[in-house]
Amino acid sequence: MMFSPLNMAMVAAPLVNAGNSPQPYVLMNTRVQGTTTWTPVQAVRPSIPLATSKTARQLQDLMRNAVANGAADAWFRSASLNA
Repeated sequence: MMFSPLNMAMVAAPLVNAGNSPQPYVLMNTRVQGTTTWTPVQAVRPSIPLATSKTARQLQDLMRNAVANGAADAWFRSASLNA
């Protein structure tokens, strides 16, 4: 299974945005053919609620704890012993 950086950003977005996933948006400006003036695109960019803000906070806390307390440390130690 392959994931693009955009896919992974969409996975992480609700965690840092109180449970809301913003819609990806790639068009910033438009230009009429034959001109040199770029016009900013004004678009509504709604977000999709994927989780409650409480759930997002809980996931943030779990991720912080995994980093701070070395959740993967035991796996790495056992992998090096078995090598």
